[in-house]
Amino acid sequence: MGRLEAAREVGDRSAIAAAIANHARTVQAWLGTPQRAVEILDPAWAEFADLEQTPEGVWLMAALAAGHSGSMNADVALGWVDRYLPIAERLDLMEAIATGLISRGQILMKMNRAREALVLLRGGHQLASAIGFREREQAGRVLLTFYAQWNDGAEGLALAREGLAIAHRISSRSYGATMVGNGSICAIRVGDWDWVQALLDEWIPPDASFAWYTEFFIDRAVLTALRGGDPSADIAKAGQLRKEITDSQFESYEHWARSWAALTAGSYADARHQGELAAAVTSFFHPLASPLAARAALWAGDADGAISAVEALAGSGYRGAAVELDMATIRAGIAAVQGRAAEALAGYRDVLKGWRQAGLAFDEALAVTDMATLLPRKERVSADVQTAIEWARDTLQRLGAKPILDRLDTVAEPARSASQDARVEPARKDVAARSLT
Repeated sequence: MGRLEAAREVGDRSAIAAAIANHARTVQAWLGTPQRAVEILDPAWAEFADLEQTPEGVWLMAALAAGHSGSMNADVALGWVDRYLPIAERLDLMEAIATGLISRGQILMKMNRAREALVLLRGGHQLASAIGFREREQAGRVLLTFYAQWNDGAEGLALAREGLAIAHRISSRSYGATMVGNGSICAIRVGDWDWVQALLDEWIPPDASFAWYTEFFIDRAVLTALRGGDPSADIAKAGQLRKEITDSQFESYEHWARSWAALTAGSYADARHQGELAAAVTSFFHPLASPLAARAALWAGDADGAISAVEALAGSGYRGAAVELDMATIRAGIAAVQGRAAEALAGYRDVLKGWRQAGLAFDEALAVTDMATLLPRKERVSADVQTAIEWARDTLQRLGAKPILDRLDTVAEPARSASQDARVEPARKDVAARSLT
């Protein structure tokens, strides 16, 4: 007999409410169906609303907030959080307070209030960690690693690695699973691709059938595409697994993977289209997908398409160190395509310093590839541009990023030849001068 059935048999209303809240959270977390969680919780609240001022009522409201947040009903979700947090404070329910802070941060992130959200997420995570609320600490860490994907990838990777170590120490495979997806994307940006490959090979079983494996297949598809392989099987598997998931982000993950696959295959119009779809389906995908759509437009020489993508990203309200660098990189590319070469070169010099300081080696190599692709030949032969190109060539070779490396070699070779010609020409003139004396 389950906990809920047992509580109903003895007629313990508080226990019934607590069991329903726990059941709804489990349904949302493991089946990826927040809407189904809300369907469970709505009649429960109608039945147990009189328990609002009790711990069980607080947890019912917390579950409702989570369900509506996952269903992208941010305003409704925020209303539930703001309703139960004062009660949790009065009842001294420290775990519920930590839950509320983390939940509020997650909701505000979806409402484009990123800086406020980050403060709440960090505070909630710190509180949960200090008091030892493992489930809430885990939830906070997951959200912090998610935000780090477009803020501080190096910090996100460190958080994920620490989380995997915690999971190993407490022998929790469920904890470890939540560290894989966001950690992989952070590591791709940092440039630790062999770690990503090993991690995904470890966590994706041959008979993977649960919906929450969807993101793992997407991450592996992206890495495969970036290394010049065929990602179609992993994308297809992810599409199959997500059919039972109502959380829209998993559809966005699939579009995002298809965008990378198209970009690395040279299909720039399709790459832009898939990137735009990812952001359109789930708004918080703008920081990951819009820069990709913009890069595809730039590589196709389409300044208007890149302007549209960067305006969509700026208008989304998402902020973070990496996304600010993304926007600056795109704008430098737009200047290059529009013929403002000096402005573009100055912009690239600034963003390359920024990417280096952020420790995001792959993003830096991509920016160099943009620069080599879009700058006129005259600007590309400068010594610092050639140094950056050689660094990017070495980095892409280390990563095994064959499609990007091939593109860099293709567009950089003419400039390198011109640079060599520039060095040879004075010698030829000197020889000619000597012959005339």
